[in-house]
Parts: sequence; structure tokens; C-alpha cells
Amino acid sequence: MAALSLLGLAALVGFQAGTPDSAAVHRRARSAQADFERYRRAHLPVAGPTGGLHEERIGRFRFWHDDGQAPPPAELPRVRGARAHLLAQLDTAAAAVRGDGWVAGQLVRYLVEHDSTGRAVTVAQRCTAAAWWCLALEGLARHAGGDFAGAEMAFDRALEVMPPERRCAWTDASQLLEGDFRQRYRRLPCADREALNDRIWWLARPLSLLSGNDRRTEHLARMTMVELYRDARNGHGIPWGSDMAEIMVRYGWVTAWSQEPSRPGSMDDAAIVGHQRSPGFRFLPTPAALAEPFAAVAGDWDLKRIAPRDVYAPAYADSFVALSHQVAAFRRGDSTLVLAAYDLSIDPGFARGGVEVALELSGGPERETVIARRGTPRGALQATIGPGAVLVGLDAFSRAARRAARSRSALPVSAPIGVTISDLLLLEPADSLPRLLDQAVPLMLATTDLGSRRRVGVFWEVYGLSPGGELVEIAVAARRTGTGVLRRAAHALGLASPSDPVRIEWQESPRTLGRSLLLDLSALGPGRYRIELTVAAAQQDPITVWRDIRLGKASGERASRQ
Repeated sequence: MAALSLLGLAALVGFQAGTPDSAAVHRRARSAQADFERYRRAHLPVAGPTGGLHEERIGRFRFWHDDGQAPPPAELPRVRGARAHLLAQLDTAAAAVRGDGWVAGQLVRYLVEHDSTGRAVTVAQRCTAAAWWCLALEGLARHAGGDFAGAEMAFDRALEVMPPERRCAWTDASQLLEGDFRQRYRRLPCADREALNDRIWWLARPLSLLSGNDRRTEHLARMTMVELYRDARNGHGIPWGSDMAEIMVRYGWVTAWSQEPSRPGSMDDAAIVGHQRSPGFRFLPTPAALAEPFAAVAGDWDLKRIAPRDVYAPAYADSFVALSHQVAAFRRGDSTLVLAAYDLSIDPGFARGGVEVALELSGGPERETVIARRGTPRGALQATIGPGAVLVGLDAFSRAARRAARSRSALPVSAPIGVTISDLLLLEPADSLPRLLDQAVPLMLATTDLGSRRRVGVFWEVYGLSPGGELVEIAVAARRTGTGVLRRAAHALGLASPSDPVRIEWQESPRTLGRSLLLDLSALGPGRYRIELTVAAAQQDPITVWRDIRLGKASGERASRQ
């Protein structure tokens, strides 16, 4: 095993035992690395009870998710001092044998662990081993330091020059995938996966506000760490195995170590616990969204899934939450205008420090992307994108509060044939409702959760009407959705009567593009409803658009009302 390990990465990345001196330097570096890991294991802090509700067995390991509720104990100062001593030894070895990829790699690894990412970048740039390996080390160092755009550039260059078989392994995302999409992915030859890889990382990007796709660079950084750990001693004190590689690819590398308390009377060694950074989030959407991105809905991105297939814990944020908002789309010739309103002032987590907000419209990894930005805790953003279906992302980020909020959903765009309707735009009630979109924007609600409101303005546009002003039939209704099982059973038995939906019907010959009305929802109790707008024009089937809303308890309403 040791011989195979010695000939593994060292041979691939350019170590040449050309002289007795270089071989001796290499052996001393390996010995120093092994000594440090033994010293670390001998001085591990003791953690509290381990385990969680969502445990998984991966090879020799018991893995569990604690969502950051049980942070690991702090590393002992003496261990940090020992790592500093190891770094000095590795630095000396790297200067003596500049082409030794193993020494350069371990130096970068422990510099990253020591929070010295700037120096790690310098070491990687001075590396003279195999070009792909030195570039991968630079990508790892830049990613760990938060330079995601720089990391992407370094990793892309590494992938271009690394051997094809290794490039295929590094870009393989199958361990992160689930369901039918995973089977479809694994059946493809490596060369045919490129388009799917682009789609996966496009859909998994955590924040459009940041330069670079840090979920993709995290994956490539993990692959780099797999190589570094494969050919060196580790904190568990056991041989490297495929189970360790799987855990690292799916959940990241260990950032802290501890040991379980010894059981009274037990002669067994205390179990060693490796802690990944937490809390972690699953940024990859559901298999359905990966297969059909432009049919995706917000629920396809559940960042806090139970027992997720993979997680990523960004170093820049401690929380990712759903962003309350309202998004609506309107036709502008062959293009689409998208409006997004938001209000972060009601979220106490964003109260500290400034906030950045971005609306991103993307037609896919190979198509147009448009981003609009704003730096206020509440407001509206708008952006226009060319023809075709669009993925709409709305992101908010407070660097000071280390808090992010976001939403993702698809905006399918059909061919403008005949009469069509825009999305419904919910507005604050006003004495004079708008007929132009520019007049509607200042009244735009920042949420579809209406709370105690029972009056709401609704704005829409109708397209494709003849210049002569043809007569159309219009109906607006509010219907309850998501009725519970018990309530449906009570309705069936006649023990409860369903709420009468709000419904308005009329005929008109619209003379303007925009139209609005004021809806009185006071007859409706708390619950979830759908506001539907149906337009019936001559010589085509009626068309319907809708907006889902939620009503809370109205002012003065009894708590027992349903």
C-alpha cells in the first residue's frame, strides 16, 4: 500500500527522484507530514455527544448532518504551532526541490488549513511540477481565499492541460446527482457530458452577486483535495479509501477535528470525528429541474433538504433563506421585461450592515444573461432580455450580517400568437389605479403574502388585440387552493360550506395595453388563494393567467374563522 501510494500522485505531478539529495528531501517532507498528523491525533479536543437524526453509512464512516447546531471545539494552540512548524519544513523542502508536486501540494494544503490563502496562491504560482497540478493548486488556494473568479480561471486552465482520463474524473458530477437524471448522466460517454455539466453548474450557482461560480470551484477544489489526501497521512490515522473520497466530493473536506469522549471501562481508542464546515446547503435543484430547467419552480431549489445528497457551506454566509418577493413579466416586442419587487426591511437578519440585491435573467449557460443591481433594503428591479425561455434569479446578500436570501424560478415564454396576457402584478390599493406599467411599478407589492390586507390592486397587459378594438370577455376570480384533507371531507359531508370565490366578469374593447382593477377580498378568510384572469377573444380558446397569494387573519377577525 505504501509503495503504491508513494508512486501515485508524486509520479503524476512531476516528482523525479533524480538525485539522492532530492529523494532525501522528499522523504523528510513526508516524514514531517506524518509526524504532524500523529501529533494532531494525540492532542484532539474532546467533543460532546456525536451523531444526528439524519445519519448515513458511507464505507467505514458514520456520517451525519447537524446543520451547524453543534460547532466543533476549538483547535488547541499547540496544534496550530505544530502546523506552523510543518509549514516551515515544507517551505524549506519546496525551495530545495522546486519540481516536487507532492511537496508543493502539501504546502498549499496546510497553508489553506492555516488560513494563509494569499501565501498559498504564491506557492502555487511558483510551482514547477506538472502544469495542470500547479494550476489546480492555484485554483484551490484562490477558492479558499474567496477569489472565485480567479479560481475558475485557474481550474479552467488546469482542465485544458490535464490528461483526458483525469479531466473526465474531475468533471464527473454523478456523485452529486439523484434519480433518473443521474442514470441518464452516467450512461453518457465522458465527452458527451460537457453540456450537462454546464447546465448543472449554471443551475447550482449560489449567488449571482458574486464573481465566479463558487459551487463549481468548490467541486474542483474538492477534487484537488482528494488528490492531496490520497497520497498523504490523514487525521483519521487510517489508509485512504474510496469512502473518504466520496465524503469529500459530496460534503467537502474536514476543517476541524475532535474526538469522542472515552467510554468508562473501555479499552478502545476514542473515535476521531472530522467536521466539515457548516451549515451546509444543497444548491443543486431537483432532478426534474436539471432535466427541464425552463419548467422549474421555486420549490425545485430546497436549500435545506433533509439528508441531502451533497452540501456546500460557503465561507461568506451563515444562512441562506427564501426571499419574499413578487416577479412579473411583460412583453416588449420580441423581448421580455421582468420586474422584481422585494422588501428586506422586515427580515431582522438583514438589519445589520448594507445589502446588495441583484435580478438575474439567464437564457442558459450558452445564451444571454442580464443582471440588474440595487443597494437598498427595499425596492424594485427591472431588466429586459431577448426572446426565449428565461431562468429568473433574485438574490440579496449582506456581507456584514453574513446572510443571503434568494429565489429561483423559470419563466417560460411562448410564441406571441393571437391574443396573450402578461403576468398579473399585485399593487397597493390606490384611489386611481394605473393604465401604464410605469405608473404601476411604484405601487408594486414586494410579496404575494398579503397578510391582513383584503384590498389589492391587480395590473396586467393584453397583447395582440386588433387596432379596431375587438370585443373581449374578461373574468377575474379568487379561488381557494391547498384545502386540507379534513376540510375537503367536511365539504363532502355537507358539514362545511366552501368559501364563495370572488368573481367579476365583463366585456370591453380595450383601447390601451394596460388594465387594472381593485379587488375586494374581505369575504375571504385566511388561507391560500389563486387570483385568475381569463380573457376570451374571438377565434381562439380562452387564455388564463394567475397569481397565487396567501391571506392572513384580517384585522378584527376571530381566530377560529377558516
